[in-house]
Amino acid sequence: MAKELELQEFLTEEEKEERKGLEYILAEMKRKR
Repeated sequence: MAKELELQEFLTEEEKEERKGLEYILAEMKRKR
């Protein structure tokens, strides 16, 4: 668990933004159903 947290902090800001984008797209797809 500790290692996972370290990895999260290790992510670049760019990677965090990409993840937000993917989560947004998935949420939009669910809404359209």
